[in-house]
Amino acid sequence: EIFAEVRDHGLGRGIGIRLPSVSSFSAPVFDHRGRIVSALTAFGYHETFDSSWDSPVAQILKATASALSRQRGHTP
Repeated sequence: EIFAEVRDHGLGRGIGIRLPSVSSFSAPVFDHRGRIVSALTAFGYHETFDSSWDSPVAQILKATASALSRQRGHTP
C-alpha cells in the first residue's frame, strides 16, 4: 500500500506501475496543519533510475520535501 510506504519511508515508490520501463518516487509536502499541499516527484527509466529506498534521488527528494514543509510551518 502506498500510504504505508509514505509513513515508513517518507515517500512513495512506483516501479513500472503506469509504464513498464519507468520508476518513480514521490514525497509529500505538508502545511502547518499537517495536511498535504503538494508533492515532489522524480522519475526515470529503470536502466538509469536507482529505485532503492536509500538511493541518492530518494534521499534528496525526501530532504527537499521536508525543507519545503518546514518553510510552510510543518513540524513533524
